[in-house]
Parts: sequence; structure tokens; C-alpha cells
Amino acid sequence: MRRKYTTSNGSAVDAENMRSAQRHSRGRRSVSFPQQFRTHLRSPPNPTGGAATEPGCLRIRLLLVVIPCAGQATTGRRRVRTTEQTGHYLPPTEGGPTHASCRALMPRYRTSRPESTPRRRWRPDVALCYGTRPQVVKVARLLPALQQELSVFTVDTGQHYDDALRGALYRDLELAAPDAFLGVGPGHPMEQAARMSAATTLVLSRMRPRMVVVVGDTNSTLACALAASQLGIPVVHVEAGLRSGDPDMAEERNRCIVDHASALLCAPSLRAAATLAREGVTGQVVVTGDIARDVLEASVARLPTARAEAPFVLSTLHRAELTDAPERLQEVITALGQLALPVLLPLHPRTRAAIDTPAGPFPWPQNVTVTPPLDYTRMLSAIRDASVVVTDSGGVQREAYWLGTPCVTMRGITEWVETVELGANRLIAPSGVRSLPQAIDAARCAPRDWPRDTYGCGDAGLRIAAAISAMLPARRRASPLPVG
Repeated sequence: MRRKYTTSNGSAVDAENMRSAQRHSRGRRSVSFPQQFRTHLRSPPNPTGGAATEPGCLRIRLLLVVIPCAGQATTGRRRVRTTEQTGHYLPPTEGGPTHASCRALMPRYRTSRPESTPRRRWRPDVALCYGTRPQVVKVARLLPALQQELSVFTVDTGQHYDDALRGALYRDLELAAPDAFLGVGPGHPMEQAARMSAATTLVLSRMRPRMVVVVGDTNSTLACALAASQLGIPVVHVEAGLRSGDPDMAEERNRCIVDHASALLCAPSLRAAATLAREGVTGQVVVTGDIARDVLEASVARLPTARAEAPFVLSTLHRAELTDAPERLQEVITALGQLALPVLLPLHPRTRAAIDTPAGPFPWPQNVTVTPPLDYTRMLSAIRDASVVVTDSGGVQREAYWLGTPCVTMRGITEWVETVELGANRLIAPSGVRSLPQAIDAARCAPRDWPRDTYGCGDAGLRIAAAISAMLPARRRASPLPVG
């Protein structure tokens, strides 16, 4: 029978784990972060009332250093505590959203470590990092493809903290809860990126994955790629090589930085691969297609049958170019109100915050129907059934292109240039919003016979997994667990 010890906080620790904790902490220099940067742990609930001892759970051992907040005096020697418990990462409970829906999604701290692998030596092949709604959608197909050949540890930064944007997607796409949820939440982009980078560094330092996969061009993409680069972990960038030509766009800067920091660049098209070759990136470039096509192909079969409804316009508006300039956003909505067709507008929380002013509620036009954000399946149905889509979203541009619905993009440029060249997409700068009715009429009358395979045919996930697997030495790859 293994001898048990009791720590200062009253929890029971067996002799082997106590010796291991002492051995790991002896002579180690602890690195501390401000309180808001720490990754929080919590023991998962157990319906039987006993200790959480489910097989496959990872036992976390962290050195927590008590440090003062900014402005507090530092007196005496700081106390170092060793905390050992089985739990999962949760967001802070102070100074931010409660993330109750996210907690409900994560019943335990999971890991894909094979049971036969020694605890101390197991390392995941890949850490898959994401944090926004579009990234959750793509991960729904990328994760199963990676798990066929590799062991994967998932990290959700919590950049999109609204349940309507993020939490419901896990249920709609039947995506497993993330292994680590950082709960970063809202904030200024630079502050948000700093919090994500610091928290991701802690997780990656603990898990030591052999490669880190990031998707897209968001703050989560940049922060996780920088954290991996600082730790010397090779980065895989999915959707590499996209360029809009606007250096003032935050997403454009993120793409360029991550591309030049990546060891493997998965380009969604031949144009993207040519862009990377022209820029002279040092990483390996592979044309894999767009992972978003994989998600759409898997979801089309679940869509309800198309109904013969009256023509309508579907609109989504959420980018900072509009929401940071409420007057310009109101001009776009006013232009939508002048259309002869009814308009369906699922409202992003950022857009609602920009519209609502202390002067009172915004006077919505009569033909504009405002709804909460739609889940992924309902959004695809709306795109398919609409006569025209008016958007500033890169994801909606491609979904309209694949579903055969003409699109008008409220931007002067786009990174998805092929959709414009094929006639599936028209660009209007927000300053030229007066020409929106004419652009919508032209889009409705244009033919819809453009080719749909510019960004692959729905096998991007398998191509990405094969490219990553080829870069990992076979003798060092862990045996994957069956998915399910």
C-alpha cells in the first residue's frame, strides 16, 4: 500500500508523487507571471462524490509563485507552493466573464496520451491552438484528421468568449471540449495578445509538444505562434500565404509575421503558395487546400432542404474597419435599408456594441430584420437560400462562393482574390456604400457557374496531417488513440 502525505492545503498526495514533485522542484528556478496571466486549474466534478480518478486524465504539477500585484510593496521571501491535482484549465473568475457555458463543455481535463505510455515521458506530437468562432469551425474537421496519425493536445485561448459565437459551435459541430481553455476573453488587441502569449507559453512549456499548429490570422494565431517560436517549437501555419495588400490591416500583419515564423506553411491555393515563394519564407510550403471546405462538405448533408422563399439579402458586418467607425457602420446599415429586398442581419456582439449609443437605440430600417448570431448550420442554410450576401467576413465570402450565392464584400480589398476573379464576389469600399444597391442588382443578374474547386475539394485536413506527419521522425511519433 502506497504511503500518503498531506500537503499544507489538506490534499492527499502519495509518496511517489511527493518524491517526484520534490525532485522536479529541487534546484529549479521558478518563473512567475502576474496573476491575470496564470493558467487556472480546477478539479472536475465527480458524480460519485469521490476523487477524480478517471483513466486518461492528466495529473498537473505546477509551481505557483505568490507575487505582488503592481503597486504593492515586496517584503520578505515569497512562498513557493507545489499544487498537484487532476483538473482542467479554466478562465479567471475575477475581472471577466464567467464562461459558465464553457465550463459546461469541459467535464474533465482530457488528453490523448496512450495509457501504456509512461506519464513522465509522454509528449503530444501536436498542440492545436485556436480561439475564435471561425477557427473552432475549422478545427472541427482538422482535429479528426490529425488524430488519425498523431497525438494531439488542443488549446482554446477563449478569444471569442460569447456563447452565441463560440460555445454553441462545440455542440453544433459535435467538437470535443478543448484540453486546455485559457479564458483570455475581451480586451485591447495588444493586451489580449500579451495575455494569450503568456498563458500559452505556460501550457506549451508543460506539455512540450513537438509541433504547434495555428490557423488563420487572428490574435490567437499570432500569440500562439510567438509563444511556440520563443520556446523553440516548430510552428505549422494553416491558411498560409494569404495577402490582401493592406499593411494597415491587423490580420495582414498577423499573417506576415506568422508565415515568416513557421516551419511548415499550408497554403490553401496556388496563388498563396506563389506569394510565399515570392516573399522568400524559410519554411516548407505545401498546397493543401482550404480546411473550411472540409467543414462545409461535411455539413451540407445535414442542412435542411432548401425552401422556395421570397428573395432576401443576408448581411454580416463585424470587422473593425466598420465597428471602430460607428458613423460609417450606420451608413452601411442605412444603405441596406434602401434596398427593395428584405435584409436578414445576424448581429455580431461587437457590431451591437458599436451601434448602441448613450443617445438611444439605433433606428433600424423597416426592411432589416436583426437576429442574434446564427449557429454554423443555420448560417450555411441562410447563405444557400439568400439571393445575395453582403458581408465583410472572409469566411462568409468563401462559403457563399462554394454554395453558389453571389457575394458583395464591404471592403476595398480581400485576401480571397480568386473569388473576385471568378465573378463570385464584388468589392465595395465602405466609403462607396452609395453604390451598394447597384452592386446587389448586378450580382443577382450575374451567372453562377463559376468553378468551385479553387481552394481544394474537401481533403485539406488529410493533406495537412500528412505534411505534419512527414516532418516528424517516425521513431518519435506517439501511437495515436482511437477517436471517440
